[in-house]
Amino acid sequence: MTKHILFFIHGMGESYSENQYDVLWTGIAKAYCEQCQVPIDIFNNQFERVFINWQSVTSDAEITIFDAAFPQLEVTQKKLPFSDVMHPIRGIRKFITFFMGDVAAYVSENDNNIRSTVWQQMEPYVSKGLPYSIIAHSLGSIIVFDYLFNLFEENNLFLPQSEGLEHQSELSVNKISQLGVNFRHLFTLGSPIGLFLLRKGDLWKDGKKFNSIKNPVNDDIEKGIKRTWLNFYDEQDVIAYPLEKLFSLNPTRPQGSIKDVLVNTGWFAVDSHTRYWENQQVAVEISQVLLGGT
Repeated sequence: MTKHILFFIHGMGESYSENQYDVLWTGIAKAYCEQCQVPIDIFNNQFERVFINWQSVTSDAEITIFDAAFPQLEVTQKKLPFSDVMHPIRGIRKFITFFMGDVAAYVSENDNNIRSTVWQQMEPYVSKGLPYSIIAHSLGSIIVFDYLFNLFEENNLFLPQSEGLEHQSELSVNKISQLGVNFRHLFTLGSPIGLFLLRKGDLWKDGKKFNSIKNPVNDDIEKGIKRTWLNFYDEQDVIAYPLEKLFSLNPTRPQGSIKDVLVNTGWFAVDSHTRYWENQQVAVEISQVLLGGT
């Protein structure tokens, strides 16, 4: 049986941890099995989780910058230690360097090594012809949006090239085509995609007001593939942006199946942004999309 791969992609300042998304994976599996009335083995035979780690790409560079600028603060990790409660400036400096630093490292439109690292980790699975969906949190959703936009709109990815192989351009075209055919659904959690669209000046300059905006998650009618994009957000999460109305500003382009899903992940700004994977509604909504077909 061909498995459906669920890629989990973390956000800014998040250390790579499979445990972080174990709760969401377990919730999806439970909801799926309850709706189908099947044992967990059936779900595990149909789906596989893969955790993508891009944080290591920026970690060493950020530590170097911080240690060179503030050697007296002696930082060796991204996490804010409890002692920083008594030293708020030190905590703020760490946040700016190790959290906002991920954003600064990513905004370049060239291959900043984050893009190619993510796609290289995905490639062994999708190159086998396995269908895949993506669950992405925070800055991870920006990475995924760029990936899908380049895949479906630009037909150009920063794919890793193998040394010694001939016909590299033909190889890349084949890989890109396969990546597109295999893609199924997108699930974004606490996503700032709306804000990051300001990067594209062509969308808003000269009074355009985003009326040429494009949603890359569209059905493939020719191949009979129906795709869904669920965008989960909490009203208390200041980083998350609803997207349905924004993408509908382009009246001439089919926008695919994008749906904003309002959830309650926490009453405080930090909790609301970091607890999507613990939310039962998120798990149930994802499982229902997966039930629609793989």
